[in-house]
Amino acid sequence: MLEQTIDYIRKIDDEIVSAKVKSYCETIGEKVPDNARLKLEIAKRLANPSADSEKFQSLSAKELSEIKKTIQRAEELAEYGDRLVAFRDLIIECDDAVPDAKLCLIAKDLTMRFSPELLLGESHSPYSLDARCENFANDYQTAYIAFHNSWHNERRRNEPRIRKLADMSRAADTLKAILDGSSEGEFDWIAKTEKILLLPLCEEISSPKIGFAPYCPNCGLRYGRAYDWSELDLLEREIERSLENCQTQIAKKLATDLVRRSSEDPLSGLVEAINVSDLSKLPSILTDDVIDALRKVLK
Repeated sequence: MLEQTIDYIRKIDDEIVSAKVKSYCETIGEKVPDNARLKLEIAKRLANPSADSEKFQSLSAKELSEIKKTIQRAEELAEYGDRLVAFRDLIIECDDAVPDAKLCLIAKDLTMRFSPELLLGESHSPYSLDARCENFANDYQTAYIAFHNSWHNERRRNEPRIRKLADMSRAADTLKAILDGSSEGEFDWIAKTEKILLLPLCEEISSPKIGFAPYCPNCGLRYGRAYDWSELDLLEREIERSLENCQTQIAKKLATDLVRRSSEDPLSGLVEAINVSDLSKLPSILTDDVIDALRKVLK
């Protein structure tokens, strides 16, 4: 058993393996476990051609088996360490941000499995963890890419609507400022539409373009943290109500003023009041001159 273990150890470059294990541990902010470090040190001595094998004759078959297993795990960690670090970064970034409940649970479970104590001990091997992480990454990327492409399709489809809402919000903001005698730009829905207009536009992507990244490198769209397009319906109704309310208030004031000025010819005044009450086109003609005229008339 001793000779077999020595032969196995001598076939690998223990210096490189130890260095890569140490590098992995440092990258994730941990130390090489004492138990694993001791076994790696014994393995290094066993692999030394000048070592006196008789010094290790007292090692039991179980101890030799554990040393060999630790070396195997260390060799796997040396091979898969860089990938595991990349997977770990991806999973940590994804944790709590994945709307898919199943993926979220898998991410939380995997997050706890990168400890060197586990990977070099009796738990799962680096190889098996790498395989599980790869499955997660593939499932995550499939879900993210579908989300990304669908979201941007909605963004493109809603572009004319967003711009129309931006115009409506500015008109409502201006009219409300005229009615209240306040400054323009004080109402949050105009800021909301401008923010939506700043949302990125991106082409469709595929898995190779993402790699280990948790989001698209071009637009940075985050899975589970992007603008919910259903909110656009709510914003649209809010702006429409505000605009209609402003138009109604202005129409009432103008109509009342016309009727009062037409005391000698009430019928004519009433007809003019009815005609002026339709202000549906007002938002589209809000030039500086029109705004000044409204301010003077509504004083």
